[in-house]
Amino acid sequence: MYFNASGKAVYMTAALGVILDPVSNTQRFFGGGQTDLKSKKLANDNDHHTDDVSALSISSDRNYAVTGQIGSAPVAFLWNAETGEKQ
Repeated sequence: MYFNASGKAVYMTAALGVILDPVSNTQRFFGGGQTDLKSKKLANDNDHHTDDVSALSISSDRNYAVTGQIGSAPVAFLWNAETGEKQ
């Protein structure tokens, strides 16, 4: 777990990156949403993870996060640590 530039917690769970605002008790996410109904081993999605996230890091300015997933086709994504938008 890390904290972004505005002090919100940034962490991973399952196939998601999560941004938790403890003041408002709300969350934003990187990932999730509609996917094709394929096996994790066959899924090919360029917008978000298709398997469990196993790595998380944050930039030195705390504005960007990077996550990497496990599986037969591992990928990494760079995303905004405040909004959850893919970069």
